[in-house]
Amino acid sequence: MRRRREARRHRVGGDEEGDGHGVPGRGRDAVHHGHAHSRPSSRDRTCVRIRPSVGRPHRHRHRRALARRRPRCARIGPVDAERVLGDGRADGVWCRLGEPLTVAQIARGGPAWLCLDAQHGAFDDAAVLATMRALATVSERPPVAVRVAGLSDPLIGRALDAGADVVVVPMIESVEDAAAAVRAAHYPPLGRRSWGPMTDLWGAAPPSAAEARPALWLMIETQTGLDAVEEILAVPGVAGVFVGPFDLAIGLGRELPDLLAADGPEDPLPRIAAAARNAGLVAGAYAGDQERARQLRALGFPRVAVATDQSLIALGTAAALGAVADGSGC
Repeated sequence: MRRRREARRHRVGGDEEGDGHGVPGRGRDAVHHGHAHSRPSSRDRTCVRIRPSVGRPHRHRHRRALARRRPRCARIGPVDAERVLGDGRADGVWCRLGEPLTVAQIARGGPAWLCLDAQHGAFDDAAVLATMRALATVSERPPVAVRVAGLSDPLIGRALDAGADVVVVPMIESVEDAAAAVRAAHYPPLGRRSWGPMTDLWGAAPPSAAEARPALWLMIETQTGLDAVEEILAVPGVAGVFVGPFDLAIGLGRELPDLLAADGPEDPLPRIAAAARNAGLVAGAYAGDQERARQLRALGFPRVAVATDQSLIALGTAAALGAVADGSGC
């Protein structure tokens, strides 16, 4: 029995008195898990080497917990804006601040669509890209439009590469302008857009060129554009018309209230809406408040931007503070 114990001590590299490696509790390789049966008795001080646990089960549980906390993105890829919006009433929000998390929070409130303003708002390329990444965390996100700063192949292409579902092009005045916008927004054979999507940066699988069907909305804002509106909206590849009544009023030399009150068939806004219907398209417009939105719907514009990100923040703040002041809130 004594010889067997000595042989076992020799195999594990320790001796009866211990040398710093074989004595339990002293050696760095002697690891015990707190169980009574793992502790050597006083009769047999042989140390049994036990491979330390590296915590794999804990790490796996941690990964599973993280996966459960990750938001599910039902629409992480492109959204078919025309199919989703249809031809009925669709109230949208116009975003100017260039703040991605604000847009994502607004999207959770349920607008039919959003527009990021890169012409007069604070959305540059980086802000558009960051906003699309933030919107990837929103389940069932709405279609997202980007109003570019002008009729330009690079501007239109970069907005679509960032993941925009719709591109809104301002100051369209002729059939040639409309055809140029179509070429910039669509891949061959309809257009000449080049391939360079960036949506894979946040995990979205970019569509193939054959699958990509962005919507192109053209803005009529001048007398020249109004004179050619029927021909402009007949150009293949155009999905809709969008009107900024403030700019159109300036372009026509009229006051905004007068423009919104003119409801005859040959008046500017009804004429634009009729041209869209005759071309099988849907008309949209910027309102900015509920009263103008009501007027524009009555004139034939079902897709209306009824509020801005700025106005929603101001109205929400006023409502919350008012509720606190009168005791009805927290």
